[in-house]
Amino acid sequence: MSNEQIPVPPSAQHALTLINAWQKESGERVPPVEPGSSLFGDDAKVPTLMVSSAAYQCFSHAVDHLHAVQALLFEAKMMHAYAPYSLLRAAVEAAGEAIWLLGPNSRQERIHRCLKRAYENVSKGQQFADLADVQPSGRSAATRIQEIRDLATEHGIDPNGVCGRWSTQQQVKYVDELLNKGKEPSAQALWQICSGFAHGREWATLGLLERTVHSQVGNVVKVRLSSSGEVLLNMLAMTTALSAEARRLFEERRISHHLQEHDRQHSPGLSRAHEFPESHHRTAHRARGLRPAGRRRDRRTRHPAPAAATTPQGGRDDRHRRCTLARRGTTRALAEPLLAPRFNLALRTLAHACDEVGQPLPALRVARLSQKSSLSVLPVDEDSTPLAPFTAGQDGWWHLPDDAELLDEDPARDVAAPYPAFVTIGADERTGDLVLLNMATDRVVLLDEAEDDVRQVCRSIILELAMSDWSERLEIITLGFGEDLIRLLPTLRFGYRQKTEHALRDLADWMLASVQLPGESGDAYLLVCASSLDPDSAWQLAEMLDKAGDLTVMVIAPAEHTARHFADAQVLDITATGPQHLDGTDVELIIQRIDDAAYQQITTDLHISGQPPHPAEGAWQAVPEEPHDSAPASQMRPTPPAEEAGAPQPASLGPADLGVFPARLAMGSGADGKPTEASAAAAAAGADTSSPARPQRATRVPQTAAEPQSPILSVLGTVQIIGATGSSYGPREAQLAALLHFRPGRSANTLCTDIDPLNPWTHRTLNTRLGDLRRALGDDPEGNPYVPRRASLDDPYLLSPEVRCDWTEFKALAEDALVNGPADVALLEEALSMVRGRPFGTHLLPWAEPLAQEMVTRIIDVAHTVAQWRTEPGHRHDLVAARQAVAAGLEVDNSAELLYRDWFRIEHASGNRSGLHIAISRLQQVNRSIDTSLELETQNLIPRLLDFPTTSTQAVT
Repeated sequence: MSNEQIPVPPSAQHALTLINAWQKESGERVPPVEPGSSLFGDDAKVPTLMVSSAAYQCFSHAVDHLHAVQALLFEAKMMHAYAPYSLLRAAVEAAGEAIWLLGPNSRQERIHRCLKRAYENVSKGQQFADLADVQPSGRSAATRIQEIRDLATEHGIDPNGVCGRWSTQQQVKYVDELLNKGKEPSAQALWQICSGFAHGREWATLGLLERTVHSQVGNVVKVRLSSSGEVLLNMLAMTTALSAEARRLFEERRISHHLQEHDRQHSPGLSRAHEFPESHHRTAHRARGLRPAGRRRDRRTRHPAPAAATTPQGGRDDRHRRCTLARRGTTRALAEPLLAPRFNLALRTLAHACDEVGQPLPALRVARLSQKSSLSVLPVDEDSTPLAPFTAGQDGWWHLPDDAELLDEDPARDVAAPYPAFVTIGADERTGDLVLLNMATDRVVLLDEAEDDVRQVCRSIILELAMSDWSERLEIITLGFGEDLIRLLPTLRFGYRQKTEHALRDLADWMLASVQLPGESGDAYLLVCASSLDPDSAWQLAEMLDKAGDLTVMVIAPAEHTARHFADAQVLDITATGPQHLDGTDVELIIQRIDDAAYQQITTDLHISGQPPHPAEGAWQAVPEEPHDSAPASQMRPTPPAEEAGAPQPASLGPADLGVFPARLAMGSGADGKPTEASAAAAAAGADTSSPARPQRATRVPQTAAEPQSPILSVLGTVQIIGATGSSYGPREAQLAALLHFRPGRSANTLCTDIDPLNPWTHRTLNTRLGDLRRALGDDPEGNPYVPRRASLDDPYLLSPEVRCDWTEFKALAEDALVNGPADVALLEEALSMVRGRPFGTHLLPWAEPLAQEMVTRIIDVAHTVAQWRTEPGHRHDLVAARQAVAAGLEVDNSAELLYRDWFRIEHASGNRSGLHIAISRLQQVNRSIDTSLELETQNLIPRLLDFPTTSTQAVT
C-alpha cells in the first residue's frame, strides 16, 4: 500500500528527526567513555566485555531498525501491513536491553547484567554451532563460559544467576518499572503488540489494522486488512522515545560529572541538563592533588632507598591504576591552577586593606571564578561601594581586575583567612563559571533529594574544604559519612561523628569553648549531614543555631524534617534535570557532586599514597643512610683533608669551575624567571651563575665507534628522541614512543585512551602517528624499522628492542656504582648528568605517573649518595660535586627534605654560613607552599649546624 497521503503528527515528526540524526551519527566514531564516568569504572572492572560497548551496540541496533521503518515509509513509500511492526519489535527489544543494562545505579548490578548478556551470547552461539554442525573458531564455548563465571565470582556475583534464564519480557518490564515506576506497562504493551504483528496473531492484527469488508456469506466475512498510518506512526514515536531514553542513559553514564569538556557536542534528543561545564568541579582537581601531596610526603619523610608505594603493575591492578590516574590526571580544571590561589590572595588582600583603615570586612555571599581567568564576588549589600582590590562590576558584582595589586604570598600568609567557608557548589550553566557559596553568610543550606544524592554533594564539599587554602581555621564535622577520609586525608580539619546526639554535643562544646576561650577553637564550625535528621534532632539543631549569636555556625543537611525549622534557608534541588536559580543572584546553578565510582577512585588513591614506602631491593639497599649528627656542635666542625689543608681556597666559584654538572646551572632560571634549585645552590656557594658553562652532553648513553647509532628515548626530562635519523617528529610522537617502550603489547583502544584520556585518539589517528614515528626513527642496520609493522590484527604494538632508553642506562650506571661503593662515585655523577629535568616533563600522562614516581625516587637516592660520598674525608672529598648533586636532585623534586639536609651539611662543611641560611630559607619557603612542617630530623639538625661561628678561612672546597 502506498503511503502518499499519510499525515505526520508532531510527535512522529520529532521521532523522524531523531532517527535521521542518530543514523548519521552511526557513521562516525562511537562517543568516547570519559575517565571518571560510571561506564569508565564499569569497563575497568570487566575490560574483556566492556559494558559501554554492549550498551551502545544495543542502542545502534535499535536505531538501525527504526531507520529501516522510516526508509520503508518515506523513501520506498510503502506501508506493509505486518513488516514495520516486526522492525519496531526488534527496536523495542534492543532499546529495552540497553536501558536494562544502563539503568541500575549499582555498578555490581550493571556488571551482573553485562555478564548475563555475554553468557546468553555464548550459549546461543554454541546452540547454533551444534545445530549447523559447524566448529566455531577461537576459544571453546566452555572456556568462555568459565571465564564469565570466574568474572562473576571475582565481583561477588552468583555465577548461577549470571548463567540463568534470559528473559526479554523481564527486561521490558524493568523499563516500565524504571520509567513509569510500574504504574503504566506502556513498554510491555508496545512490545506485545509488535510481537503480535510479527507472529501474525489475530488479537493484534484484527484489533489495530484497518478492515474493509468485501463480502459476507452466512457467518463468514471476507475482509481486507491494511495498516493504519496513524497507529504505525504513533508506535514509531513510542519506540523512538524508548531509544532516546537508552541514549540519554548512555550519555549520563559515559560522561564524567567531574571532568567535563567545555566544547562537548550534544547528542540529538538530549537536554542540556546532562551536560556540565568544563571547569565546574574544583573539587575534582583538589582531589587530584591529594595523591601527589602524599607522594611528596613519601619522598620528604622517607629514609634513603625505599620507594614510595604505588599500585602494582599488570593485570587488573594495572587497569584500575590507569583508570584512576586517567580520571585524575586529565582533569581540565582551568580554574584551579591559577584562579584558586589568586582568589585566596584577593580575599586576604581585601582583609588586609580593611584592617589597615579599621574598616569591618564586607559580607560576601557568592564568588564566581571564570574560565577566562577573571574573578568576581557578590556582596550581601549589592549597593555597597567596592573595596580594594575589587572594582565595580555589573549587577552589583565586584570584579577583580587583571592588574589588581595583591599581597605577595609571604605577607598574605600572615593575614588570617577572612572567609574560611567559601566552597564550590557547582557552575553557572550559562557561562561555565565556578560558583562558590560563602556558607558563613547563608548559615544553613538544605539539600532536597534522596540520601545517596545528598551524600554525593556532601563529599565534594568536605573534600574541597579539607584541602582549601583559605579554610585552615574552619572546623568541619561530618555526620554519618566520611569516616574513611579521617584516616586518609593529610589534614586535621574535620572530624567524624556516627550519631546525631554526638554531633550536637560536639557543637555545644565548641560553642561553649568559643565563648569562654575565643580564638582557640577555630573561627567557624560547619556540620555536614548526609542522612536525614529526625524531627527532634532537627528542632534541637535549630535551637542551637538560634543561640549561636555572633558565632559562625553553619549546617548542610537534607531538607527532610529540617526545612520546617529553617524557613529562610537556601534549598537546593540536587537532582534537578536542569539548572536552578540561586536565590539572590543571577546564577543558573548546576550542582556539583562526586559519585560512588569517582569517590572510590579518590579514596583508593589516598589509601595508596598513605602506605609506607616499599623496602629497597638489590643494589639500592647500598644507598647510604644519613650521618648521625649526635656529636656536640663544638665537635662537628669539619677538618679539611690533609692534601687540601695548605692549598689556597677561592672565595667563590662560577659554574665553569664546578665541573661536574654544568647542564644543571645552564638552566639557571625557570620559565617564570625565578632561580632554580641549581642556581640557588650555586648562589649559596657564592657562585656567579652568569658565567658560561663548559659544554657537556645532557644525555649520555655509552656507545662505541663500531656500535650502530640506534635512537635513544630520553625520558629523564621532557620526552625526546635522540639520534632519530628519519623525518622530524613532534611531542606526540615522542610520547607515543615512550608509551610503546614502557607499555608494550597494548591494544589499539588502550593506546588511544592512554595517549589522551580526555580526547582519545581514533584508530586512524593512532595509525597516522605510528607512521610518522616509524619514518622519524627510520630503520636499524638490518633494514628493520624501529617501529615494527603489524602483520595481523593480533600482532601487538611494539617498539624495537634496539631503541635504547636513558632511564635503563641510568639504572645500570647507578646500580653498578652502588654495588662497588664510593670508588665508583664518578659513575653516579655520570648517571646524574643524564637528568635534564623532571622525568616525562611537567605534564604527566596518567600511565606515566608511577614510572615518573620511581624515577624521581631513584634520582634522589643517587643525588643523596653522591652528596654523602663526596662529603666524606679522603681523596674523593669534593664539596662542589656534592653541592651539584643536591642541586640536580632538587631540580627533579624541590620538596625532597633528605636532599636539603645534605645541602645543609655541605654548606656547613664548607664554612659557608650564608649559604646555609639560604638553604634553610629555601626549605622553609617550599614547606610553606605545600603546607607542611619540618621533619624532626631537620629540626634537630639545623640548630646543631648553626650552634657555632664559622670563619672566612673555611672557603668553598
